[in-house]
Amino acid sequence: MAGTYWRSGPATPDNERDTIARLQAVQGRLQPFELALGGVESFLPFNNVIYLRIERTAGLLAARKVFLDALGPDKERHYTPHLTLTMRLDKQRTQTLLNELRQSEWHTGRWSVPMDHLWLMQRGPHDPAWRYIHRIDLTGQAH
Repeated sequence: MAGTYWRSGPATPDNERDTIARLQAVQGRLQPFELALGGVESFLPFNNVIYLRIERTAGLLAARKVFLDALGPDKERHYTPHLTLTMRLDKQRTQTLLNELRQSEWHTGRWSVPMDHLWLMQRGPHDPAWRYIHRIDLTGQAH
């Protein structure tokens, strides 16, 4: 939603305390929206990542603006909304899977998913996967 930010120190929830406080301060400005997704793409040849494309809808861009206003610019030069399907594979395996996925419903199908909350995610340099550390509610309900 808002890309990746650099932090100082290890990837721990405690080191994200300021970010969480900023998100809590703007939570009331965020509205639920529909996430429109479909189509398989990749970041090849520069990055061996395959992803499911997310459309740049008005609701998505409005939420992104709230995040950027609260957190400042992210490190992404070009914002590419996506859901990662594969990563950390070699180029050949990535290309093979990309070709296979483009022959499937993942590439031809289109889905709309209601978004009523988002997660602040975190991954350290040696972590095998992303983990969520804070829920951001879009409905005004406390969790």
